[in-house]
Amino acid sequence: MSIIKLINDNSNIKELTKIFNDSFADYVYPLSVTELSLQQKIQGDYVSLDYSIGLYNKETNELEGFILHGVDNLDNPKRLYNSATGVIPSARGKSVERCYNSMIPYYIEKGIESIILEVVTTNNRASKVYERCGFKIISTMNSYKGLINKDLLKPFLYNNQQGSSSSGSGNVQVDEAINNKIKIKKLDCIDEDVVEFLSSQNKNYPMMIPTWSNSIKAIKREFDLGFNKCWIATTTSTTDNDKVNIIGFLSVNDQTFRIRQLFVSPDYRNQNVATNLIYTMALEFNESTTFNFGIDSKFDNTINFFTKRLGFVYLLSVYEMLLNFKNQ
Repeated sequence: MSIIKLINDNSNIKELTKIFNDSFADYVYPLSVTELSLQQKIQGDYVSLDYSIGLYNKETNELEGFILHGVDNLDNPKRLYNSATGVIPSARGKSVERCYNSMIPYYIEKGIESIILEVVTTNNRASKVYERCGFKIISTMNSYKGLINKDLLKPFLYNNQQGSSSSGSGNVQVDEAINNKIKIKKLDCIDEDVVEFLSSQNKNYPMMIPTWSNSIKAIKREFDLGFNKCWIATTTSTTDNDKVNIIGFLSVNDQTFRIRQLFVSPDYRNQNVATNLIYTMALEFNESTTFNFGIDSKFDNTINFFTKRLGFVYLLSVYEMLLNFKNQ
């Protein structure tokens, strides 16, 4: 039986990468990582090894499995995110359940209020394990993937964007469209205006709440580390001293090609803002690039955009599950 303890500085990125690949080789959807891509995931998800769990062989003390936990705050975390769980085949058998049952009292003592995770819906065994640990399903996210055919999007482009497909600059100016001067701009930084635009979404109207890895905090971490690209759509007010207003946002991880967020203000929907953002993004990538995007299963309009307008196909679904300690 393995020894359960916090990883802290007991394991390095080389060991974690090996265990990840050995664990996921026979997964429902086989996965593999390099040391670099795992390090990027750890950084993007804000993983803290001080709150991550390791399974160590009782005799050799070698790592046999892990639960990597991201934190919402390094100094005083209240929520943990299960960024990745991996156990090599020879160490399986209620290992994850043992980890959580052993460590939950410690987390509660440290002030943790909840843990959140995602699990593939067809992985019934894992879902049952998490349910026995106290996790409850709070949402279902569908993932879709596909190429972006820029030629198919051209009929929906604003006037000045038609001639921009060969520029590859990532910046497109659109003149007098839908009675507004709309511009698509690639960001060189994620400033307070962008953060405020995305952070205020849920306050003003119903909105798909991003999962941990797709949140603005995660996007900003990826962006600052150099493996995320972002674009905004803006209009200039004619009544408020030419104030520039953000009306749309697009983010993509340029290593995994995961579209992190695509959001358009309700007043500007069905006016091809999302299409122009996607088109502009596609200018910077090879035509053979396969993008992917996760969508809450309740948001039919967004699903229709990706499947009908862009031609993406269904990939898989995951349950988002929450373990709440506040009532314990």
